[in-house]
Amino acid sequence: MISVLIGAVVLCLVGGIAVFAEFERQADEWGHVQHGFYAGPVSKITQPFRVPHDYLSRIDIWAYIDGDGAVGDVIARVIPHGSDAPIRESRFSVSHPSNAGAPITIRFAPIPDSRDVLYILELTVLSSPPPFVFIGITSSDVHSAGQVSINGNDSRGHLDLAMRPYWVGRGGRVLEDLIRTDPRRLFLLVDALLLGLLIIFAVAAVWGLHPSGHQRSAIWRAVPRSVLIAACIATFTLTLFLVLSAVPHS
Repeated sequence: MISVLIGAVVLCLVGGIAVFAEFERQADEWGHVQHGFYAGPVSKITQPFRVPHDYLSRIDIWAYIDGDGAVGDVIARVIPHGSDAPIRESRFSVSHPSNAGAPITIRFAPIPDSRDVLYILELTVLSSPPPFVFIGITSSDVHSAGQVSINGNDSRGHLDLAMRPYWVGRGGRVLEDLIRTDPRRLFLLVDALLLGLLIIFAVAAVWGLHPSGHQRSAIWRAVPRSVLIAACIATFTLTLFLVLSAVPHS
């Protein structure tokens, strides 16, 4: 009985952490965006964009600096379409060499009502060249909201800034988004839970059998233990699933 209570307490704690903790997740619609080439030297870039999520919190871009040991200071502004005032600002430095493949992260306070709002991402290089800053551009038109503008000139081929937006949500909301974007995930989780419950129940029932008989009571005793163990495993699995598909947000 004590072991069942301890297991229930652990289950509630882990489940509460998984449901109420905040996670940062990349918008699925932008998951395959890559840079096709680098444009530059740049002094200012603007890109219209939308995200289908509230609490926009981060944007990754690709950039590099031309010059060994050099650093380029850039300010990023997120501006609602039709407004001159940015809703968020973030300053970052570009120090990646030209062969760096890792993106640069632009972080800002989450925007609560960002779902489907048209924004302009404006990147302005603050440092005077040299060094020269180059920004990653897609090789095709991937943003329906508009095309990139480089140093005041629109892209001739309707190309876009290579960027990946992220949003912040509690574990329950992130899990809902994961299942909504791919319902097969829910069926896989349910199938795994039922199969695990069946296996655990069979093992617990056999383990509880005694040579003297009382098979029926052993089976009944195995039921709550099996359900609790399966629930614990499912909760830990869901928590691990969230951590692997998103990043805990502090």
